[in-house]
Amino acid sequence: MTVDFSISADWISSNNDSPEIRETSAFLTIQLGDYFATRADDDWSKSVRTNVRVSAYPLALWLASSWWRLRWEPTIEGTRSDRISWRMAHEMSAVGYGFIWPRLVFESDGENIEATCHPSRPATSEPLRYLESFRVSISSKTFERSVDRFVSLVVARLETVGIRNSELQILWNEIKEEKVDLATVEYRRFEAQLGFEPDEAPESLLNSLIALSSKVGNGAILEVAPACSGEDPMASFQGIVNLAGVTGPEGKLEVPSSVTRVTRSSEFMEDMPWERGRRLAHAARQAWGLGDSKLPDETFSEILGISKSNLEYTNDVQEHLPLGLAVRSTKADKWKFIFRRKARTGRRFEAARLLGDRIVAPAEDMWLPTTDAKTVRQKIQRAFAAEFLCPIKSLKYWLQDNYSSESIEEAGEHFGVSPLAIRSHLANHGLIQYAEVG
Repeated sequence: MTVDFSISADWISSNNDSPEIRETSAFLTIQLGDYFATRADDDWSKSVRTNVRVSAYPLALWLASSWWRLRWEPTIEGTRSDRISWRMAHEMSAVGYGFIWPRLVFESDGENIEATCHPSRPATSEPLRYLESFRVSISSKTFERSVDRFVSLVVARLETVGIRNSELQILWNEIKEEKVDLATVEYRRFEAQLGFEPDEAPESLLNSLIALSSKVGNGAILEVAPACSGEDPMASFQGIVNLAGVTGPEGKLEVPSSVTRVTRSSEFMEDMPWERGRRLAHAARQAWGLGDSKLPDETFSEILGISKSNLEYTNDVQEHLPLGLAVRSTKADKWKFIFRRKARTGRRFEAARLLGDRIVAPAEDMWLPTTDAKTVRQKIQRAFAAEFLCPIKSLKYWLQDNYSSESIEEAGEHFGVSPLAIRSHLANHGLIQYAEVG
């Protein structure tokens, strides 16, 4: 479920030397659903308030400067969120200008923006201590509308008091022009997904991505782009292109029509990504008559049209692949599987993700990538794979409310998935805390 999001400012007087800062001083309120990211214990007023005294200009400038990355750049599990450049573009505490800002982090999956708020650190000696701790989702439309409204409010305030051509006003005019040009939006989206600021990504890489999208599908390339981010994105891109040409087991990804019909319902599109993945897994299990029992390798390999040995442990994989891949063959509905996991549990999960992706991917996609990015498509894949291989109903029955490490290890062996996948599955259903996933 998504929540409302708003940023409001009540203008107040200030004697700051900078006219932009002085004229946009305000009591600022940031609200997400029922939560106030600006709820704080204020030593100056000796009270707990839901708004804070800051200048709106630095926040508006940060939102404008980070606009494309906030809107399109996903988190990459285990890497990107630790990088300084990612944190500067996604964590509100980076706004700076001498003010104390909420520890509010925005993470996009392309469809929704996940907002996570942390309270001020306990040992802080700062006179303003933020109190809220929450994690909510905002629809991308709500996020865009709210940011547009706030930045436009600050720009209007500057113009009202006679300030023209500030950095914010110039930047925001550029962004408004870019947002109505579809070709520019596509370009900026690729830049953001690669982890670059506007006009800083290698032009040759962007052109290569756009050119490849016409061959393997735009949807597929939008999943590939985040996997190329890092120290040498061009080398990563070339490595992925080369990967598509390696040999791999050839099978099928045939999906019963009863399953694909689920994706066409309006209710399905209103669901959160993990809910969609689970719903598709239920439909797929029903279509193949699997019930709620565990899925043996023999049955799974038959569904995929590959040998059972292809799901077993192997050393025959390239090291440190940025993604797994299914490549459509020129033969009728045949797919080449390029796995990146060695262990049996990892391969089964990866294969299930590819099967789930076949259901939701655009029909023209010739590649089905499985990556570490937290895009909406990858989230659906993971939720599908977890429920398809390990139905939560059966998992709960197996565990009998025993969530110890030993019990989770045994459950993983029984269902043929990793303990990490079990913990994530439990956390997504609210049975354990996300901090316990590991």
